[in-house]
Amino acid sequence: GARAWELVAEQWPALARSLIMRRQVFLVEAHMLRGRAALAAGHVAAAARDAKRIEREGVAWATGLARLLRAGVAASSGDREGAARLLDEAAEGLAAHDMGLYAAAARRRRGRVDEADAWMRDQGIRNPERMTAMLAPGVWE
Repeated sequence: GARAWELVAEQWPALARSLIMRRQVFLVEAHMLRGRAALAAGHVAAAARDAKRIEREGVAWATGLARLLRAGVAASSGDREGAARLLDEAAEGLAAHDMGLYAAAARRRRGRVDEADAWMRDQGIRNPERMTAMLAPGVWE
């Protein structure tokens, strides 16, 4: 987690200056990546800022991603109820926008492990636990 955070932080200024961030999909994905790296490194406030930035885009397909980040923030802050609610919202929104892998990660974090793992294995994912750790990092136990 710490190394991922360092790599993203090192490259962020160049990415922010690039024209690629003018495209909404790349902007959202970049903030999602940075937010996940922040959670993996224990930088909860930074992850919350990235979730907020994603939400400001105001598009339904990105809302599920922001909810997934916010669930990691809540879990890492000890708010298990909030995390559970956000995971349910994330899974529903992500599935509705054909973002099945992220939806499966949200379901797995919510405790629906068998269902999520079966979906991931159908997609050829050999290690659903590690895939989930990458897509939905945070302090979950």
